[in-house]
Amino acid sequence: MKNKLVFNNTYQSGAVTYLIFKEKDKFVGVCLEFDLEIEADTPKEAQERIQDLAQAWLLNIREHKLSEELLNKPAPKKYWKIFEDVKEKMEKRERIIARVIPTSSFPVLSYFQPYNPEFPLNLLNN
Repeated sequence: MKNKLVFNNTYQSGAVTYLIFKEKDKFVGVCLEFDLEIEADTPKEAQERIQDLAQAWLLNIREHKLSEELLNKPAPKKYWKIFEDVKEKMEKRERIIARVIPTSSFPVLSYFQPYNPEFPLNLLNN
């Protein structure tokens, strides 16, 4: 990574970035700002599971008034590298984040989601 990752997520507002990709025979879902990771059998299941986990993480931190630092805990650099590669490919194709991008052997899904108390993390209904 060229730049140091800095987030400004708080109890009231912020954003999360999800990355879903195939690894061997499973799909991996990663929430890049919260350092959360799941495995699933399908991309849709991975999307649902990582979204549910991130929402539970956020709600738990808010309800128990845990440190906001837990909302700004980056995933390992290998996942950010995948994200940056996808983002670069998308920019070259003049697309916005949230599209499936074909790679050499599997699709990668990446999407960015703002949140605040009036707009909960719920991507599947967007």
